[in-house]
Order: sequence, then structure tokens, then C-alpha cells
Amino acid sequence: TNTVQATRAYISRHLATWQAAADNPAQFNRQNIQNQINNLKLRLDAAAEGRPLNGTQRFTANIFVHYTFPDNIAKGLRGGAGANFVGRRLIGNQLNAPFDYAYGEARQIVTAIVGYDFKLRHVPITLQLNVSNLLDHEQPVFTSVATPALANNRAVGNGYFYEEPRKFTLSAHLQF
Repeated sequence: TNTVQATRAYISRHLATWQAAADNPAQFNRQNIQNQINNLKLRLDAAAEGRPLNGTQRFTANIFVHYTFPDNIAKGLRGGAGANFVGRRLIGNQLNAPFDYAYGEARQIVTAIVGYDFKLRHVPITLQLNVSNLLDHEQPVFTSVATPALANNRAVGNGYFYEEPRKFTLSAHLQF
């Protein structure tokens, strides 16, 4: 709430000075000043108090389980897997309807690891393979909306990014 309270106060304190400059025929850039004042007024008029900020996620949650085999022939072997759950993200609203929200899709990113600890000539060695984005989530993650006429002026996903594709990382640790 009160997302533009400080901005409103700042503009209120200075608007008379800015408007006087825009109305002064001797001011060489008076049209630019007036355009900026008009843009500020439009932004303030469009601000919807009590609306969550774009980019707000419904929830995030992480879980990771890890197991190391304690003995027998699997001694030193370990594995784990986990997931990052991201709820739907507020990415905008329908045209002229600030509380008719548009959300991006929820997503889950799964990771896994497998590792092995052993000794080679009394030198402790650790090998570990990490796999990020195990299920290769490749849908775009929308970050904003547009309201094109082709979509009957309904908000559709616009700006976006992709999760990094499935990636394998092998690491080795030698201890001397």
C-alpha cells in the first residue's frame, strides 16, 4: 500500500516551481518541462494503491534430500536431489484494470547430485557430479505483459527469460 506516497509528496512540493518554468515564455525548454509534468501526472493517476508490486511471487519453497551410504561396498557413495518451487508471479494487469492481475506460470526446478569419496595411494579424493535443471525446464518465464490488439487488448506475457538449460558439473577435490 501507499506505493507512491513519497513520490506524490515530492511532486506536490515542487509542482508549482516546475509549472512556473513550463509557463515561462523565456524558458527555452518549456515544452519539455510541460511534457515531463504531464508524464508524472499520468503515472500518479495510474498508480493503484493497495496493489501488490509486479514481480511478487505467490510463494517459493525449496527442498533437498541427501543420503550418504555408511558402509559396505557403497561406502563413500552419496546422492541427493531437490527442487525449487516458485509460485505464480504477478507480471501485470489487464489494460485499465489494475486489480485484474495477470500471472506468469508456476515452475519447479529440480537438481541432483551424486558423489563418491575414496582414496588413491592414501590421498583422499572426492568426485561429485551436479545436475542443475534436471528436468530441463525450457518454457519462458514471463516478467511483464503487453496488451496487443491481436489479443483483443487482453494482457499477454511479454518480457521473459529462460532458466539455464540442464547443466552437468563434475568437480574433483584432492586433499594433500
